[in-house]
Amino acid sequence: MKSLASIRYAHLTESKLKKIQALEKEIGNIYLLAVEKTPSIASLSKEDLAKIQKLEKELGMILIAYK
Repeated sequence: MKSLASIRYAHLTESKLKKIQALEKEIGNIYLLAVEKTPSIASLSKEDLAKIQKLEKELGMILIAYK
C-alpha cells in the first residue's frame, strides 16, 4: 500500500514566529504557512480542480493539493 505524504508544520522559535508575523503584517492581507519541507504542488486536470473548488466553497475553507 502506498503511504500518504504529510506536511509537517515547521517548529518555530518565538523569534522566527515574530519575523513571520511581521512580514504578514507588512505585506497585509496574507497568511504564511511554515512547513518543514517544501511540498510538491499537484498537477490537476480541469475537472479535478473544479471538484476541489466546489468542495472549498461547500466547506468554506482553502484546500491545497500536493504530492
